[in-house]
Amino acid sequence: MMTTETFHQEEVEEIDELETPRLSELQQRLQEMDQRTREFVVEHPFMAVGIAVGVGYMIGRIVSRW
Repeated sequence: MMTTETFHQEEVEEIDELETPRLSELQQRLQEMDQRTREFVVEHPFMAVGIAVGVGYMIGRIVSRW
């Protein structure tokens, strides 16, 4: 007879087996995005600062309305 704990443990293992490759893929994609962002900032420092200032300004405007 299967106990509830055993049943849930099997479900967790199944989910882990299914999600591990997806999590690895997501981690790889995030690392690639991080690398591209760093390269952009090194290649275009003034544009990166301008974008950051613009985004900060927009967030400030949105938040100040609440």
